Amino acid sequence: MDPVWQVFMPHRLSYSDSGYLVGCVWPSEHLIYLTGVVLLDDYDLKGEICHTCCEANQKTDMCTTTPRIIGSWTVNEDDKIDRTVFCPKNSFGQEWLELELLHPHSLTARVYTDFSQETYNSSTCVLFDPDDLQKSFYIQELIHSKNGSPQLTSELPCPVKKIVQMVHSNSKFLAHWENDHSMVGYFVPTSCLDTCALDWITTLFIFPFRLLGFLLPTWFFHVNNKLVEKVLSAPSFMRVLKGKHFQIRPHLYGKTKSPLRKLSYLNLGCRQMADSILGVACLYLISNLASSEDISALILSKTQDTVTSLSGILNWIMGAPAGLKLNYQLNLFLGSFFKYNIYVWTTYLSVVLKPILSSFLRCCLMSGILGFSLQLSLLQDIISLVTMHIYCFYVFASRLYYFQVYALSSLWRLFRGKKWNMLRQRVDTASYDIDRLFVGTLFFTILLFLLPTTTIYYTLFTTLQLIILVLQSCLSTLTEFVNSVPLYSLLQWMTRAKTVAGHVIFRVHSSEESPNCTLGLAMQVSHFSIRQVIKQCSAKSSANNIQRKPSIWSGVVQKVIKGHLIWKSNQK
Repeated sequence: MDPVWQVFMPHRLSYSDSGYLVGCVWPSEHLIYLTGVVLLDDYDLKGEICHTCCEANQKTDMCTTTPRIIGSWTVNEDDKIDRTVFCPKNSFGQEWLELELLHPHSLTARVYTDFSQETYNSSTCVLFDPDDLQKSFYIQELIHSKNGSPQLTSELPCPVKKIVQMVHSNSKFLAHWENDHSMVGYFVPTSCLDTCALDWITTLFIFPFRLLGFLLPTWFFHVNNKLVEKVLSAPSFMRVLKGKHFQIRPHLYGKTKSPLRKLSYLNLGCRQMADSILGVACLYLISNLASSEDISALILSKTQDTVTSLSGILNWIMGAPAGLKLNYQLNLFLGSFFKYNIYVWTTYLSVVLKPILSSFLRCCLMSGILGFSLQLSLLQDIISLVTMHIYCFYVFASRLYYFQVYALSSLWRLFRGKKWNMLRQRVDTASYDIDRLFVGTLFFTILLFLLPTTTIYYTLFTTLQLIILVLQSCLSTLTEFVNSVPLYSLLQWMTRAKTVAGHVIFRVHSSEESPNCTLGLAMQVSHFSIRQVIKQCSAKSSANNIQRKPSIWSGVVQKVIKGHLIWKSNQK
């Protein structure tokens, strides 16, 4: 059975006049790709064009990826095209394609491989728009990656990959055919990497961060000491600033251009543009509503109200909360300790925080010029400063509760004749004398009766800390969303632009209605789903961001029960 040839042709070629077809042939894969047509009106059999084309077609060592005249295109039956100029009658092993337009929606294609027998092979014509393949960042990544991009192009047919790579490698040769040989070409050189107005706008918006990266020392962003890195990454503002630096850095020092790098750069520019616009809008709105001094006074007033409410709750717990019988001495000690720390905290608010809070808020508002995400990060830092006393109370109560729970679990194993083996990380059987059992019973009883009092304070401050963590987590999630959303790709996806297309689909264009009609398929580019667009853009930029640590909410119930600390935030 003779193989079926695949003929890929631009759909605009079907509207062209009769002439000679220019393209490439892959005999081993039974694949033909057409790049243009030399019209009969422009073709001079006695001139230079004929001489040059004949020399090119007579070369036997020519690479299969070099475009040449491989067939004829006939629109009217009266047009006579002599194929012997390029393919002698007795030639074998040189393919020749004959395309003939039957009516506007059907054509016939014949592929000759042996002219001595005048027999031809059946074929299938695939019509497509070359511009769609050139506009897609994901498809164009094929011609710039040496090893391919399996994550982006795994669903592209192999012929499509070969066509895109061939056109890119022979773009100058195709331009030579169009200029010197009067070929009507249908493939525009790659345009997705060309500089556009959006590139200049992107450069303008990321310029402040580029300048900041040059002014700050290199060690500021690349700290080898873990302690220094932890101190520098403690404020949310510094983490966001460092994250923006790592996003911009590949585009500052990257020398290799690729479509995906260009797409990542456009996403970065549109994201920073939207970030700056939101920041300026927030700055304008808050500045018209109130001044930084008014906001500072409001924050301090609400903080003082919180301190008063917390003192009232402590006075209530030091009595008989909900009728519970607590240990009087321990309750009095803990209540007095926390009330004293509240007094210290009010002194901190009035002496240290009050003079600088209005200036800090002013800087927070002015940072909106650099982006809304920086304003959100500074807001997180303000919340951390104002609620520092609650965090200190939570740490103290958590450590005390954890010590009691850990001691009770160890004494409980003592009663059952068990002990914890640190080397093998398991519970083993052990024997204890009567003195140890007596002392263990005494400590177990004391700690067990003191546990409700400790639990009341631990529950109070853990609840307050969790409320603060929920607020900070919401702000952190919003900040991360603003700094990671692929805005340009999403806008292109919503407008159904070809720049974010990554798949191809085939549909029947013309069926075999008559014996001479060839099956015609229309190839169209198809878009990724919105989840795939976000996933691929995130995977492309994940190497540029600081490594993400596990969420603070993983196993939070178990941490609360056991008394483990729930840290404020993760470094991203």
